[in-house]
Amino acid sequence: MTDRLIRITTALAVVAVATVAAVISYRHAYELVHSHGETGPTARLVPFTVDGLIWAASMVILDASRRKHPAPPLAKWSLAVGIVATVGANVAHGTTPDLVDTGFHPLDGARYLRDTHLVDNHLFRLVAHHSCALVEARERGVDRTLTAEFSAIAPQLSDSLLFCAMTTSPDGTQLTAKERLKEILDRYGTGHLVSRAIRISSTHIINTVEQIEETLHGKSPR
Repeated sequence: MTDRLIRITTALAVVAVATVAAVISYRHAYELVHSHGETGPTARLVPFTVDGLIWAASMVILDASRRKHPAPPLAKWSLAVGIVATVGANVAHGTTPDLVDTGFHPLDGARYLRDTHLVDNHLFRLVAHHSCALVEARERGVDRTLTAEFSAIAPQLSDSLLFCAMTTSPDGTQLTAKERLKEILDRYGTGHLVSRAIRISSTHIINTVEQIEETLHGKSPR
């Protein structure tokens, strides 16, 4: 009776610890994926790919052990990859707690500059509102938070930053505004909220870039 009680309580303790670890690991992986711009089913399902790999590999190794067969090398490698991935996700989640909050980088970046580096308010307001950020904030449901914490910057400054951001690729290549918009849409895909926000803002972006280009070339803005 004592031996059976020990086995039962040990099994229950292991299950309880494993459940808590799984919930925490999933939450960390989900928040990490979400902080990089993924939303909806993708953000919710990606953590399961890692946990599923660990589970499948563990079951194959356990089955081989019960049959007194050598564990397949692929199962061993899969288990190792899964463990490295889940540990890496948990470490990555904990390395930037002050920087990643909402997963919306204009808001998180502006907060970080304001609260950590105490920079001039023009700078963190530019970060908060750069590249029509308010439009994407509405898509994410954080527009009231953004405007409550960071007032809009003077149009001359925000338009100048918009021009720089929308005529340069992520690797520094000079692009036209239309090429830059296409690059963003191609990178995020049709259904992504960033793509939706860019499509809504595209007319304003193109008009602003054209007006600044005319000014730079000595023409009167339309």
